[in-house]
Amino acid sequence: MHFDASGYASRSKELLGLITHLRAVGAQSELNLPRIVVIGNQSAGKSSVVESISGITVPREAGTCTRNPFECRIVSTSSTWKCRISIRREFNGDRRLNHITEEPFGNVLESKDQVEDMLRRAQHAVLSPQIDREKLLKWPLDALSGLAKTEGTAEFSRNVVCVDIEGPGLTDLSFIDLPGIVTNADNHVVKLVEDMVISHIEGNCIILVALPMTDDIENQKALKLARTVDPQGKRTIGVLTKPDLLSAGSIKTLSLWAEVIEGRRYPLSLGYYCTKQPDDLDRSEHKTASEILQAEERFFQSTAPWRHSARPERFGTGNLIAALSKLLVRIIDETLPSIRKDAADALSTCRKALSTIPPKSSEEPTMLMLRLVTEFGSDITSIVKGRSDASALIQGNLETFKEYKIAVRSTAPAFVPRLDGDKAVKEPGFDWSFNKDDEESSGPPAPVLQPPFDLLDMREHIKASITRELPNNVPFEAKTVLILRLQNTWKTLTDECFQKVQDRTIQLLYAKVDEVFGQYSLLVGHIKTFLADWLEERANLTNIILDAILVSEHTPFTQNTHYLEASTEKWLLKYRDFKLGKKVEKKGPNPPTPVASNDVRSLFGAPSTPARPPTESVSTTPQTARPTMRLPGRAATSAFHVPPAPSTTGPPPELPTGRDSGDAAEIIQSVSANPAFSRYSHEVLDPQAARTRTQFASAQSTPLKTVDELAVNEALAALARLGFKGLTPESLGKLQPTDEYETELRVMAEVRGYFQVAYKRIIDIIPQLIDSNYLQQVAQKLQPFLASKFIGSGKADECEMYLQQDPGIVARRDKLQAREKRLLEVQSRLMAFGMGV
Repeated sequence: MHFDASGYASRSKELLGLITHLRAVGAQSELNLPRIVVIGNQSAGKSSVVESISGITVPREAGTCTRNPFECRIVSTSSTWKCRISIRREFNGDRRLNHITEEPFGNVLESKDQVEDMLRRAQHAVLSPQIDREKLLKWPLDALSGLAKTEGTAEFSRNVVCVDIEGPGLTDLSFIDLPGIVTNADNHVVKLVEDMVISHIEGNCIILVALPMTDDIENQKALKLARTVDPQGKRTIGVLTKPDLLSAGSIKTLSLWAEVIEGRRYPLSLGYYCTKQPDDLDRSEHKTASEILQAEERFFQSTAPWRHSARPERFGTGNLIAALSKLLVRIIDETLPSIRKDAADALSTCRKALSTIPPKSSEEPTMLMLRLVTEFGSDITSIVKGRSDASALIQGNLETFKEYKIAVRSTAPAFVPRLDGDKAVKEPGFDWSFNKDDEESSGPPAPVLQPPFDLLDMREHIKASITRELPNNVPFEAKTVLILRLQNTWKTLTDECFQKVQDRTIQLLYAKVDEVFGQYSLLVGHIKTFLADWLEERANLTNIILDAILVSEHTPFTQNTHYLEASTEKWLLKYRDFKLGKKVEKKGPNPPTPVASNDVRSLFGAPSTPARPPTESVSTTPQTARPTMRLPGRAATSAFHVPPAPSTTGPPPELPTGRDSGDAAEIIQSVSANPAFSRYSHEVLDPQAARTRTQFASAQSTPLKTVDELAVNEALAALARLGFKGLTPESLGKLQPTDEYETELRVMAEVRGYFQVAYKRIIDIIPQLIDSNYLQQVAQKLQPFLASKFIGSGKADECEMYLQQDPGIVARRDKLQAREKRLLEVQSRLMAFGMGV
């Protein structure tokens, strides 16, 4: 039964021919090409259906015969019957090949009797590619089977045996026959076959399922697989086989299948067809295809219940072939525009992917290496200089240096100018704000890492440090020990800071190595190895310098005497105020202080009662009714504390005695009792410090005429009338008795003041040295270092070896180039087809 006279004959040949050509170049791996796939359980009569459709005899034997896909392409021609067998290799095992080939296998066959033998040989070629082609074509089949068992053969293959059939009286059609689905086999075999079936029936596919009428339709594994990819049954056709094996007495079974064919049970959108295949007797008689079709037609016309069916067009192989041909041609015609679009999109995607892969270089290896090294070095140099579009390194380092600053600042001494420091810091509401550096930005004070160190601790420390010193002299060693104790973690903090910079630098370099040299895997590995060793050398050199700086800090020294004096006096005032229970002053104008009550005792102060019995004071001050004029703290000078300049105002004035002293005493007592004045009482003994304090205070507030100043002026005027000439407001402070712990307070202030000098110095010099001696040196010497490793006399062969591209990149490029070539061929055939139409 043929359709050469039909209106679609020419169009169907063109469309089916187009799909055949596209599949031959491997387009099915890129595009969802329309196709018909025949599936069925083992022994479901699938081979008989294939024979009926194709008109050829396929291999038959017990068990599974088909072990790879067979693609049958039938074309109606007016010439004599011919068959050509080819092998399309798409896979190597489970891996899809880049270059898909379809090569002829053997000569053109002109007799149907030759087809079965050649199909067996072709299947051997697919399953045993290691066997020589000449043996496959000429050796006896028995010998080939033995050879395959000896040398090893695959159980199944995804490579395709293609059968092209042409001749008169045929219907234009193409389909793919898959191995039968097995159930009684090893699990891996069952899964292998099922995976192969699923991969073929997905997408734009008409699924032809062979269903033996001798089995329950619910138990058909092939139909279940079809439903997994086509749950609504829109592209599945059921082909019922073996109707002649149902006895006339199987009334219920016959009735069920009749309802299935007519669409009342287990409906499918494309419906069911019922065919009768020749039995063994028919085959032994070598009946022609025409005779077989006529016998099938007579069977359905004479056998109940088929002869009474309302759907006679659903019976017979001829009706099935005609329906399949029309359906396939229609689907191809309808999907051709989308195939063209998909091909163009796939080609565009392929080219984009290909553009991301560096091409194979044609440069001379040494010149290529020089270019890459120069590019790499220049990029790193610009980043280290602070390129705006790659600021992560510099910004990260700045953040690390800021953390270093905070960490070093946190090592400041935790001096508590109280007699009960340990107890005081545990009191609710204890505030460390007095320990905050006023020069730092606003915010909470730095964390206190040192243990509290109070006045009694300081007194004991000074006492334990005394050796040959004269009385009232604080040993320099006492201050040095305290200073070194504060610095004992600076080495660790510096190492941590430097390590963070190193890690960030290495991370940047390695990322840039991958970016610039990434396509050369062998070269990348060697560069990273060389860089690791070289960077370690650079770090060791920098560590030597950093260690030298830190060691130099072990000996207290500064020429920044002005800052040291100002800082020392500032902290002395802070500690004094804290000891007296005053709150820490905040920056801003000083509010006016009211005049104190006229209590003359406030001029000298009342002796304080220590919290615990004090030990013997290092600097003792005799307490008499008349204040001693000894300079407090004068004996407690050090190598890093600059002594105050000598006074130019003459000897300290003596207080008037007798009746003349009454008026002056009354005036003075109101002045000295003023807290705002008393806090400066000790500075009058040190004019230089007083001037420094005055400058410091003037920088923070604007002087205003207050009641305090008027009282001071009155006191000075009264003293002048009594004969004390040339006095200043600071001179009045000499009347205040010396604090019992003044020496301890001053040592605290000097140590804290020097810490401020050293801390300010170290938080600048360490980051500067890390940046200049490590980071900038790495950037400056990186390119010459790499050039010395890879470029030079006698290194051309090494360059060529290193510049072999990564096998993975080569493989990906080859795959994409093969895909591009395949898609270009597909696009060319699609365009040619359109022009032909």
